[in-house]
Amino acid sequence: QNSTKSNDAYLKTIFLIHGRAIDTFIVPLVLVTINAIVWTILIKFPFKDSFIVDEEPWASTYTLVLTTTLAFLLVFRLNRVAIRWWDTRTMWGSVIAHSRLLAGAIVEHCNHE
Repeated sequence: QNSTKSNDAYLKTIFLIHGRAIDTFIVPLVLVTINAIVWTILIKFPFKDSFIVDEEPWASTYTLVLTTTLAFLLVFRLNRVAIRWWDTRTMWGSVIAHSRLLAGAIVEHCNHE
């Protein structure tokens, strides 16, 4: 039973590829990685003298990209949390409503005069 939702030990399921959403993020990950490799090669290696790179804008750009990426990831996670919270709230409201109906039915049934 090789599945990410199985009851096997955590270490057995952590490296499974089947059943995960890798296809949704693998293409952007590869594009960003290739872009980083190309820029590193252009700036650090044989073409180093043909490019004049000021370090300060690169540091601020790196910080901007990093914080933007983290912000999107946090917003996505918080959005999922909000959806789960709302679903749980509606389910709990349903449990309370059914409990009130049950209690009312029991009181009505037991109230013989």
